[in-house]
Amino acid sequence: MAFINNHPNYESYSSDKYYLTEIPENFIDALIGFSLRYADETSDLKRLCNFLAKLIPTAPSSNWGYDYLKDDLGNFLYRIKDFVPKVFDYLGFLITENKCDKEINELLLEYEIGYSVYYDFMTGVVWELIDEDEVDVVKIEKVSSELKDEFKQAIEHIKEAISNLNEKDNSRSLKNSVRDCLSALESFLKKMTNTSDIKDATKVIRDEGDKGPDIIVKDGLSIWNHIHQLYPDIRHGQPENSDLTYIEAKYWIERILSYLIYMNKKR
Repeated sequence: MAFINNHPNYESYSSDKYYLTEIPENFIDALIGFSLRYADETSDLKRLCNFLAKLIPTAPSSNWGYDYLKDDLGNFLYRIKDFVPKVFDYLGFLITENKCDKEINELLLEYEIGYSVYYDFMTGVVWELIDEDEVDVVKIEKVSSELKDEFKQAIEHIKEAISNLNEKDNSRSLKNSVRDCLSALESFLKKMTNTSDIKDATKVIRDEGDKGPDIIVKDGLSIWNHIHQLYPDIRHGQPENSDLTYIEAKYWIERILSYLIYMNKKR
């Protein structure tokens, strides 16, 4: 399976521990040597070069001498270095040809690249994150996948939050991401209770008395109120007069997501 099919939003991933959206240059140097382990013959090396040529895309190598093909291999790999999915698709090709997923996982870990891979005869190559808890966007995606189809509007808001979280240093984009999660919260509670206001929705849930401790039940409304008090310009149309850092945005988003997961399981 192509890498981009496993991770369509990889460009929005972030981690303090691993490379997720770029490939370090020293990894490409190591990958050249790694590839040669599986290319003892000129024909093997030619096949690797021609696969890379398709990924670039460019014309296949016209060389047949082993040393010339080694140069082509290095040149082709450096040409795809800045295109992360293509690098992983090349690794997938190596795995499909040589069943070397264990060795590639060791290589990725050595260079602190935050993905692992396994090969399945039914589905082919599958790419996973080493540590999903390190990746903010994946947490948002998990909530989206847990909500049922009846909460389509909330799911759409969560998808918008994913795209806006990508710009860590842009306060407006961070506010948009938090706003989208707030909108998901509001939409979820209104749909769940068949009300038209988040305050009314919270009252209905509290009156029902079957969703657990009251301090948790009312936390959604508390989050809603606190964010609007701290960042009055969270909604479009208001003058920009507050600062929202990435770590603050992450805190509020994770609180909202935790609440959504809790209420979704309690309903």
